[in-house]
Amino acid sequence: MFLLLLAQFGFDGGLGFFNMEDAWWVSVRLAPEVGIGPVGFGLDIPIRVNVQTWELRGEDWDSPADWVGKIRYIRLGYEHSPFYLRGGVLDHLTMGYGFIMDNYNNSIDENERRIGLLLKSDLKRFGADFVWSNLASVDIVGIRPYIRPIKFFADIPIISNVDVGFTWMRDFDMDLTFLGLDAGLPLNLTSMLSITPCASIAKILTYGGGKAYGIRASISLPIQILKLSFKFERRDITSQFIPSYFDAFYEVNKEEKKETLKATDNPVHGWFGDLYATLMENLTVGGGYEWYDEWETGKLHLVLDATRAFENLPFKLIYDNNSVSSLSDITFENDEDIMYTLIARYRVLPHVYVTLTVQQTYAYNDSIDTYEPLRTFGVSGDIDF
Repeated sequence: MFLLLLAQFGFDGGLGFFNMEDAWWVSVRLAPEVGIGPVGFGLDIPIRVNVQTWELRGEDWDSPADWVGKIRYIRLGYEHSPFYLRGGVLDHLTMGYGFIMDNYNNSIDENERRIGLLLKSDLKRFGADFVWSNLASVDIVGIRPYIRPIKFFADIPIISNVDVGFTWMRDFDMDLTFLGLDAGLPLNLTSMLSITPCASIAKILTYGGGKAYGIRASISLPIQILKLSFKFERRDITSQFIPSYFDAFYEVNKEEKKETLKATDNPVHGWFGDLYATLMENLTVGGGYEWYDEWETGKLHLVLDATRAFENLPFKLIYDNNSVSSLSDITFENDEDIMYTLIARYRVLPHVYVTLTVQQTYAYNDSIDTYEPLRTFGVSGDIDF
């Protein structure tokens, strides 16, 4: 009875529809969270029903490994306590104020989870965050020590929460090392609303760097029904640098992203803003808009992310328009400034995946006075353990 009085409960979930074993299934994902004092764990309980027979998929429950696999993470401590440790799936992970790692997920495919490690220590005046994305191999490792300098002299409401942090992060798989310095003032206005003015500077060793200052905000409705995130900032970027490099989609297209990094050859100065809505932790819709002085126009980026909504065929749709100065420029007609991207991942065998990337652009044909579609395809194989 005493343990029940100390217990804390939370709930998350999702709904999916997928094809597996030559049949179509509806999947209801229940993700309760339980905490007893400083110890907590999250479960991921799939209820998969065949839409033809309406039978429950028994293979999800017929072995001890299946039952162990329902544990999504285990934690020790609370996120803003002096010591917090989490092992398992890492969701929506942001280091500092997101100029290097923002909204990162280490497990895109829920069927093949990576066991990551997150360690946080907050001792009021100073602290540190440490992340290791995949304990099975040396992929992404990073650390951010920080201080709250005003707290060394006085505990002033609100103002003394200003923190200054230094970030070192490396992706050993991609041979990329990041260094960063940031500062911000978190304002947790309510349990659902937070606003943070912040500034950051970062450098990729042997590549470029950049700096930014602006504001971040987030709204979270109860039991994760809907989460809204917003960011608006001024940016000054050199060549060969991409802000928020480790993002929600990084584990899907890290090879392509490094090629994009190498090809980014012009420094720019301007503004950036984005807005994303995530429904039940499964479906994300949103996008960002960039305006740089050197372009004399804006770049629009829209995303439909269903990488968690369909279990065996996660996909992402992207719309890019490189010439948007007003709302009237947002069009889905054939235009040389528009590109569509589809990234889909299919599991062909346990731990073996095929990733398909399709991009469509347009080129003007003088002879017929119209734009013609140009499609490129890329296929890659991946093995995850």
